[in-house]
Amino acid sequence: MNTIQHSVPVWAVGPRPRNPKFGGGRQEEAFRPVETRLHGIQKLSSQVQTASGLPLLTSFHIGLELEIDMPYARLYSPWAIKFDRLVRGIRDGDFPRVLALTAPCFGFEGAEKGGILSTEKWLSERAYELHCAAIRHAQELAELQFGEGKVIWWPGFDSMPVGRFTEHYTVEAALERFFDFWCKVLDTTNGQVHFEFKPGDPGIDYIRTLEGAIAFAYKVNSALGRKAMLLNNEWAHILATGISVASATARTIETGLFDGFVHVNWGERCPVNIDHLIQQGLPTPVQTDWDWHVGYFQHPTEWEDQLAAVRNLLAWRGKVFAEHDVYSQLDNPFDYVKLSIDGLEELARHVTQGPPPVGESLAAARKPSGKKLK
Repeated sequence: MNTIQHSVPVWAVGPRPRNPKFGGGRQEEAFRPVETRLHGIQKLSSQVQTASGLPLLTSFHIGLELEIDMPYARLYSPWAIKFDRLVRGIRDGDFPRVLALTAPCFGFEGAEKGGILSTEKWLSERAYELHCAAIRHAQELAELQFGEGKVIWWPGFDSMPVGRFTEHYTVEAALERFFDFWCKVLDTTNGQVHFEFKPGDPGIDYIRTLEGAIAFAYKVNSALGRKAMLLNNEWAHILATGISVASATARTIETGLFDGFVHVNWGERCPVNIDHLIQQGLPTPVQTDWDWHVGYFQHPTEWEDQLAAVRNLLAWRGKVFAEHDVYSQLDNPFDYVKLSIDGLEELARHVTQGPPPVGESLAAARKPSGKKLK
């Protein structure tokens, strides 16, 4: 069995950016400055008990939470931290090391028109520059041994029902533009990216199933002659496609597109397999992923799915980086993140040691009382 190192992204413990799904962010005013959040994550690291004993990591959206040296970088958030301040804080032991960076796909002017797929040149150029910057800053942090060097691509508003760009793209044309974009970015930076696919929310994605994500990554990697694109399977996104998290984890490992990095949380499972509907040319449903904590479940089969997924992760040869991409249902987001970390640790104990005596399971205490999380 291998080890699990947990990560708490700064966006999980502060107000979410302008996104109607999150109501503009409901957390306390005190958690707005990113530096405050980083101190909080570092403090939480000393409070949680994990089997590995490894410290917590963190992740950023560049621009939104990590200020970078670009002409328009400061227009996103007044609470972002400067890159050199982040480096100094990690060096001094005040801040956690960085797991991943991702270029923002929401929260700034024009984002609703798409980035990679935008027909407005300034937006498509911004998408290119931001993704290159995310890779280069991740590489720099890795060279300093202050980060793991991982980068995430989440398409966000590069999807079908939103923005004026949609009328200009067929699915085939959109996929070709994605392909050209990522071949250029990854070749220019000699970098690597983790594709975090999603079926929908805020729009219907062009690549919205696990098999579609695998095929796209294979195509990019084949063109570049190296493994430049991997997958970051977010559990809630997997569930929204109508398949189990356990089967998706096994499939991603089997394809060689997994390197231990995964976004853990929970959500509602779509009642139908979206991949099957796409194959039949039928309309596909879109449902929101609510980013609930690990360990939350509404039916025992969901707990069993989480348990099987963790079993697959622990059987994989290598360290697992489990990032808790959750949205707090409590007044204090740090309490909610701790609940998720404790949930994943409990699942791991079930795998390695067997179930605890009756009445001692965290899961039993977290069964919903009939009131649905919002």
